[in-house]
Amino acid sequence: MDCFVAETFETMTIPKIQKYNPEHHIGLYQIPHEVVDGLNLFYKESPNKTSGESANVSNESSAKKSKKSTDVTILKTDANDPRVVAYIDCLSQTLKDYMKMFPSIGPGGWELALAEDFNIQRYKPGEGFYEWHYERNPFPPASQRVLVFMTYLNDAEEAGTSFMYQNITTECKKGLTCIWPADWTYTHKGQISNKHEKTIITGWISYTGKVNELPRNNTNNK
Repeated sequence: MDCFVAETFETMTIPKIQKYNPEHHIGLYQIPHEVVDGLNLFYKESPNKTSGESANVSNESSAKKSKKSTDVTILKTDANDPRVVAYIDCLSQTLKDYMKMFPSIGPGGWELALAEDFNIQRYKPGEGFYEWHYERNPFPPASQRVLVFMTYLNDAEEAGTSFMYQNITTECKKGLTCIWPADWTYTHKGQISNKHEKTIITGWISYTGKVNELPRNNTNNK
């Protein structure tokens, strides 16, 4: 089962949102609905649902106020589940394409990996990540994050993700996968739908602390 790039950055326009181009450094890809259906079933069957909180705020009270969701954490012990494997395979393909677009983060230099556990997050109507935030903070493992990935697991109107400085809002479309840098320059927050439920899977690609000995390709992004 192959994943595919939605369209080239130069030509791609998703209805009701702005045109994308390489200057935004936000990759958009479409993964098969069969993979998404597997993740939704994984979430449904999991007995380990927890209340979602943000780790990017200074105290517990703020963490509870900034985000409201019901999460299932995908642990390293879940890596052999075929539904998780199918998603990671698709994610790997999107990352390879993203690194072709931006070869400075490709082969050579510091090694990158899916180093942390990641999450499926379900937001009921009125729930979401309410505050502007970004995905890096001063403390490990978040300080090691380089890229963020997120896939919408259902269709929901006006329930996408808004990026402050890029003036972009992605749509919540089943299978749409977004990749972007983890730094403050990509401050973002969720659109809050008071009518529709929204489910995403999200996580990070991080430095491992090891050096990748493969030769670096040309890093000129032209």
